[in-house]
Amino acid sequence: MRFSVLASAVASLAVGGLAEADGTKQVHQVRHDECAPLFSGSGPTISPDTPEAFLNSQGLKVQALRMALSAAALTPDGYRSAFSGLQAFVSTDSFQAVHILQQYDPVVCAELCNQSEGCLGFNVFIERNPSAVPDDGDCSNPPSITNFKCTIFSSSITSDLATDAVTMAYGFSVVVTGSNGYNKVAAPQSSAGDGAPEQLPAAIVAPDASTYLGYTFYKFSQGGTDSPGQCAAACGGKSGCTFFNSYILSMNDVPQGLYCSLYSTAWGAEFATNSGSYSGLDKFTVSRSEGYRIQ
Repeated sequence: MRFSVLASAVASLAVGGLAEADGTKQVHQVRHDECAPLFSGSGPTISPDTPEAFLNSQGLKVQALRMALSAAALTPDGYRSAFSGLQAFVSTDSFQAVHILQQYDPVVCAELCNQSEGCLGFNVFIERNPSAVPDDGDCSNPPSITNFKCTIFSSSITSDLATDAVTMAYGFSVVVTGSNGYNKVAAPQSSAGDGAPEQLPAAIVAPDASTYLGYTFYKFSQGGTDSPGQCAAACGGKSGCTFFNSYILSMNDVPQGLYCSLYSTAWGAEFATNSGSYSGLDKFTVSRSEGYRIQ
């Protein structure tokens, strides 16, 4: 799935229109040999104007690094870093929207995610776009512009999903750099006495099977939410439960629900080794894994 402004711009320019004084619209067909302009970019112009120069631009890398390290653009409140510094952006069916930013700013992207119902993760990156609609004529490789982009998702994201690196539009190469991903951290909403969460790289695989007390799965399709408070309540109602591992279980990159594994003993990040598996042709993956000790 391509989250580029290019496709929508081409669609809107295929049949253009001019508003008349009486409110009607004069429709005209854009000639195939026209170099139909798009818009100016939000980022700097790169010279020489090639995809290789864009990807190797120290200016863009320094700008992204400076923003990522500045006080204003540290990992936004309520989020944790999923990956950084990639030259590809996230492509998954849980895509919600794409926004063009005025500058490279994860905090602004986080605010857009917070304003979108169901948003659980976002990807901010720098993209090389065409300044005009590419075609197979005189406009096969128009001058480039640079855009700072923010894409938001209804699921957590990982570096494994950052697979869209190069897209060709006739002779123009759309490429990406400075790609950082962030996932929302959900706070438990429960009075079960749960402690502060430990962020885990994957799901817990307990070395002592006797400490495992079972699981509860809250399906999103049946009204379940992504709040670990549900797991806290399940643990609180299970005799001997002193620790639980909550995570989002996805099938083929589509979030299915919140999985809660219950234990009589707390296990640390060194035992979080289950990142997913295959069942036939279906791929199951783990994201937003957290461990909670019940106090």
